[in-house]
Amino acid sequence: MTRMLMVSSMLAMVACAEPRRETAPDSSRAGTTPARTERIAGPMDLTERGIGPVRVGMTLAEVAGVTSAGIRLVDTDSTACSYLSWRDGPPGVLIMAEGGRVVRIDVRNPAIATPEGIKIGSTEAEVQQRYVGQVEVQPHKYTDGHYLVVTPRDPANSELRIVFETDGKKVETFRGGRVPQVQYVEGCS
Repeated sequence: MTRMLMVSSMLAMVACAEPRRETAPDSSRAGTTPARTERIAGPMDLTERGIGPVRVGMTLAEVAGVTSAGIRLVDTDSTACSYLSWRDGPPGVLIMAEGGRVVRIDVRNPAIATPEGIKIGSTEAEVQQRYVGQVEVQPHKYTDGHYLVVTPRDPANSELRIVFETDGKKVETFRGGRVPQVQYVEGCS
């Protein structure tokens, strides 16, 4: 790959990983309250259904087909469950596969957010505000933090969740996917 093509690819990844923002005109000079910055969902936002081109329920062959540089095995604790990453995808994003299908996507990259703007570093209060009436707070298995389990409003997504792991105050990591796998505390272990 030529250096120019590599730079273009890296810029495209940065553009995908960083959410686009739109700012309304500043009205503070007219004596009104300044307009706030609104977040627009980006192509690499994590939802309960997936991230970018990768969707929960896809076969590994389908994932390889929608990721231009393919997937690679990251970790496998058993033949039934494994972690994968796609080489042209954002760093800090892992795909859990079980039975040959995508069941969960884990995010450890602070640049990745949900469409509601929640990401690593967001507060528990922000999660509660953005997902009003959808959050079940559960104690963390190993720390003084919590699992904030978000159930989608759409009944068609009743088998899916987003789980935010916190230290009791802020989000440290999060994941989206199918129940029960999205709620596995130790991944494939």
